[in-house]
Amino acid sequence: MKTLKQLALLPLFLGLVLTTACTENYDNGNGTDNGYYNGDRLLPARMFIDDAYEPFIEFFYDDQNRITKMIGLFSSDEDGYIPNGEVLVERANIITEVFDITHNTNGTIASIRATNDRNRERLTTFSHSGNSITAITWDDFTDTVHFEVNSRGQITRIWGVYSWDGSNWERTYTYNANGNVIRIVNVSVWTEGVSSNTTYFEHSTAVRAIFRNTNTPEWFHQFFWNGDSFIFPKHGFMPTRVSWSHSGSTLTHTVENGWVQTITVRDEDEDDDWEQILRFEYVNAR
Repeated sequence: MKTLKQLALLPLFLGLVLTTACTENYDNGNGTDNGYYNGDRLLPARMFIDDAYEPFIEFFYDDQNRITKMIGLFSSDEDGYIPNGEVLVERANIITEVFDITHNTNGTIASIRATNDRNRERLTTFSHSGNSITAITWDDFTDTVHFEVNSRGQITRIWGVYSWDGSNWERTYTYNANGNVIRIVNVSVWTEGVSSNTTYFEHSTAVRAIFRNTNTPEWFHQFFWNGDSFIFPKHGFMPTRVSWSHSGSTLTHTVENGWVQTITVRDEDEDDDWEQILRFEYVNAR
């Protein structure tokens, strides 16, 4: 799992990052603008990092408040994301990626098609059977991932095989009564042996989940954002601390009218004063 210091939060597709609601209107393409004055009926629309002037990710919704498209900006370096705090990256080195999400007639997610301005395309399809979902991604390799979800639509177990070396991996999630993940255990098995690590999470009941009004299931965020999806919850509350091994990060929120405006992420390492600020904009829900 990536640490928050690398909060380009690499999803199974690639990496992104986050960001503050502003007072200007912003049309997200579905006829709604910045939902600043609409009480509790808001949806995250754009996310930025630090003082970046362009969003790293934008969300677009249909009339059922389901995510149907996302647009992100990514560095073309080998890490797949723009370095922390760097807003002067050469524009020629930035890739625009578009993710189109389709749904089956019964409302379940059918596919994610990712295309970018470098003429590259990836397709992931989802097949559903009860509480089990299988995702197949066609890219340079063909990857198959299996996962199981609970009654809230959250992943409890996800597993697969790395296509490039044939090693097995598995991730399990544990939740509290509010529906927030409190522990993620990662296990990888390859010819040389077995490795495992556990990440723990703490939450404040004062700051509610930012995706609470979407009708996109939480497993979508968990699949897309990989092990770092805890920062985009649909249920319960926002995280205040994440820890692993002998280190961790704290997350401090500013909130207005019940909605997170910024998240300040600070590393707890006494020898490191690293800090990152994530900012958010919202639109009205239908």
